[in-house]
Formats: sequence, C-alpha cells, structure tokens
Amino acid sequence: MVPVEDLLGMPYQLGARLPGSSTDCFGLVVECCRRAGRPIPDPFVSAESPMDVKGWIAERLGGWRLCAQPVPGGVVEFRSGEAPGHIGYMISDVEFLHSLRTTGAVISRVDREPWRERIVGFYVYE
Repeated sequence: MVPVEDLLGMPYQLGARLPGSSTDCFGLVVECCRRAGRPIPDPFVSAESPMDVKGWIAERLGGWRLCAQPVPGGVVEFRSGEAPGHIGYMISDVEFLHSLRTTGAVISRVDREPWRERIVGFYVYE
C-alpha cells in the first residue's frame, strides 16, 4: 500500500502540485502513482494558466482503462453535478484518497454516501 498518512489534511488548491503545501484531487493521484513507482503524465496546462480538471475528466481519463471493479492503485471517477468532475486514488478495494475544497485531503469509501451514487467508473493507467 502506498503511504498516504502525510498527505491527509493537506489543503485543497486548484492546480497545485507537490512538493508544496497544497494540492487538488488530480495532484493527489499524480503523487500517489509516483510513490507507487508508476508515474503518470500530468496533462494539465502550466502554472500560468488554470487547470481544467472537469474538462480532462470529461474526456474520459485519456490513457486509462475502464475496470469493472475498483483496483488498488487505480482511480475512481465521480460525477460533480451531472458531469464527471472529481477523482480519487484507490488505496484499497473500498477506500480512496481525494481532496475537497471543504476538507482538504481525506480518505473516504466508495461504498458509502455520498460517493456510491456518484461513481462514473474505476480506471487503471496503461
């Protein structure tokens, strides 16, 4: 399992990446994959321009393969309103690490509300 304890409580900031004192939901995925020894590309624009997380997620996680079930080390995609707009890193079969504006980085469960009803899919990077 990827160590994530030091990430818990880290404040949310759109577009932020580690190292640093804050990150967004995709930044956590990038960092967790790096820690797992499987770095992934970060397709977002430079720091001079705001990231479009919802736009990228809406393009169906390019380079990622859809899975029928959650996979530790993969990601889970959620609806934010009616459209995809949030992702988390699966740290177990049911737990995922993600970051929210209201809480910062936290661990939640995909089998509990409000997340269970918002799942779009589970993915692994190929």
